[in-house]
Amino acid sequence: MFIGLFAFAIMRSFFLNKPRIMTLTFTLRYATQFGEHICLHLAQNGVTRVIPMRFVDTQSWRIELDTPIHNLEYHFSIRDDSEQTLREEFHSRTLTSLPVAHQTTLHLIDAWDMPNFPEHFLVNKVLENTRSDVAALAPSSLSSATHLFEIRVPLYERHQQVCLLGAHEALGHWDTEHFIPLQQVAAGVWQTALDLSAFNGTLAYKYGIFDSLTGRFVSFETGENRSIVISHSDDALTIVRDLGYRFLPEQLWRAAGVAIPIFSLRSRNALGSGEFADLKLLGDWAKNVGLSLIQVLPINDSSANYSWDDQFPYSAISVYALHPQYVSIRDLPYTLTTQ
Repeated sequence: MFIGLFAFAIMRSFFLNKPRIMTLTFTLRYATQFGEHICLHLAQNGVTRVIPMRFVDTQSWRIELDTPIHNLEYHFSIRDDSEQTLREEFHSRTLTSLPVAHQTTLHLIDAWDMPNFPEHFLVNKVLENTRSDVAALAPSSLSSATHLFEIRVPLYERHQQVCLLGAHEALGHWDTEHFIPLQQVAAGVWQTALDLSAFNGTLAYKYGIFDSLTGRFVSFETGENRSIVISHSDDALTIVRDLGYRFLPEQLWRAAGVAIPIFSLRSRNALGSGEFADLKLLGDWAKNVGLSLIQVLPINDSSANYSWDDQFPYSAISVYALHPQYVSIRDLPYTLTTQ
């Protein structure tokens, strides 16, 4: 009897901890040139698979597969007929944090990720420290949802939030009095879940910004409308992951700062050549005068030849080691000898 209970416990643990397998359909919206094709790079538990996608139309490529979604990351590349990589995305997407409820099928609609999009260089510690209004979507909003819209928009003003409008009742019929607010689920990442089961065909939509203090719509993003083709299947959730919010020029984040190499810093207790401890004093000063940024030259160890050539800060010998020149002697955890 004991053996039977032990075996039952093992089997129960196996099924409870078994990775959830789902049917995933990846669609990339990208217009390739003649002779080009797109590959999906699927990484999980240290193993990466490169899977060719199939051509759908002049604007999209697609692949469908059954796979566990635990610790899954992916990105796309463009190759020619000889399988030479022409372009490859720099950033990977993850499925770990997706709010999947009861659905057994996920349709992921992505756009090609450009490294110069503002969300890459404006989502930083400054944003994380400025915007703490982060919360996951409520499970109740996902129970009847057919589509989840996600976009990365770095907004530094605490009273500004992202909203969605489009050519359907569920998206306000373009009426700026009835916009759909998005929830910030991580720093700069905004989501909303919608039930679009009553719509079929091509849906035009656009993101915008509204003021949470007044409740008023502020502006649409610039450029043409975005669009997706809406089709439905049982027990499926379509996740539209948009990129490249098109800011108005005056909406891009701006800040003042100071640029100074550490060797130019001077403080009362330092030895005169700049020290890491001086950065704390510089930060305190910057805060007091209202500056938001500090830029320094590279501070990695460049002691390669033990000659004057080593003074060049861009010739680092390690990405981890800091330059001993900037060590604060008075802060060492031991006493230096006189020799």
